Amino acid sequence: MLGVASRADVARWTGLSRSTVSSIVAELLTEGLVVDREEDGRSGSAGGRPPALIALDPAAGVAVGIDFGKRHLAVAAADLSHRILAEEWVEMPEDYEAEVGMDRAVELVESVLADSGAERDRILGVGMGLPGPVHRSGIVGSSAILPGWAGTRGAERMAERLGSRCGSATTRTLARCPRPPGARAAIRRRSCTSSSQQE
Repeated sequence: MLGVASRADVARWTGLSRSTVSSIVAELLTEGLVVDREEDGRSGSAGGRPPALIALDPAAGVAVGIDFGKRHLAVAAADLSHRILAEEWVEMPEDYEAEVGMDRAVELVESVLADSGAERDRILGVGMGLPGPVHRSGIVGSSAILPGWAGTRGAERMAERLGSRCGSATTRTLARCPRPPGARAAIRRRSCTSSSQQE
């Protein structure tokens, strides 16, 4: 969910019933993950009372992203308003093994958490991008880019290392996901910096 939205908005986007959404939102409000927001000038469907708005609470916790590339490893921590709190980018040996990559990723996660002033127990979830097919079972399929990852349950192994929920997807899938404003520019700047360093 980006920005603010009404419960009706969430129901429309997710396909869930309004009663289900209201129940889920009530739980999230109790847990402190969602907060009420001021009205944004919208009017009701018949010109009546505007809908109550909600948003993710930026202070509720930290989301961590890990990008495992063929020759690089990148880790970033962000709050729930999608603001990047800290990030690290390192070069890796070509075709590095899964265990090597995950061990290094844990070190970088600790580094970005320290830079952002967040404790590990503030992590709400970890997303991993892998340059290869990830099956529904969570097992990484055969990949010409990182062959050493084939047959690995990447998300499961990282969850064990970090003590947090982890999810994984191919980098191609993640590239199609919506990004907060400025993210594409930041990625282009990072790519240009990396390319210039390699030359």
